[in-house]
Amino acid sequence: MSDGTVRKFKTDQSTQSSRRPPLYLLDDQSEKKIRAASGANKARERHYKRQIAHRRITIAVIGLVLFFIFSFNLVNSTMRFFSANAQLTTVNDHLAKVKKDNHDLHQNLNNLKDPDYLTKVLREKYQYSKNNEIIFKFGNSDNQ
Repeated sequence: MSDGTVRKFKTDQSTQSSRRPPLYLLDDQSEKKIRAASGANKARERHYKRQIAHRRITIAVIGLVLFFIFSFNLVNSTMRFFSANAQLTTVNDHLAKVKKDNHDLHQNLNNLKDPDYLTKVLREKYQYSKNNEIIFKFGNSDNQ
């Protein structure tokens, strides 16, 4: 007989969703206490579910806020990187131009040490002449 009760309890337990024993196995007074407490249990369960939902929402909101903060920082630093990269490119181009101008000026300085080149520049650019020499200009020239 005890085997039948145990078997019945096991089959009832497997069909029930909770792990509690069925109420018909308890005495009447315990059954009444359980049924009277079921309203409070349901209220407690609703409160527990609300708390879990509230925690989940709080965690999701905090996660979204952190996501947006990190995304903003990432976008901001990327924009600063590309701006600095563009500025570096501009500065490198300007440096190359200045180096070329510096090289040309050094070349010109070295050429001015040569007396033949100096004479040529003075005669063409500044229109100096030798003694008893007359300079004639024909048309427009670029070296005026």
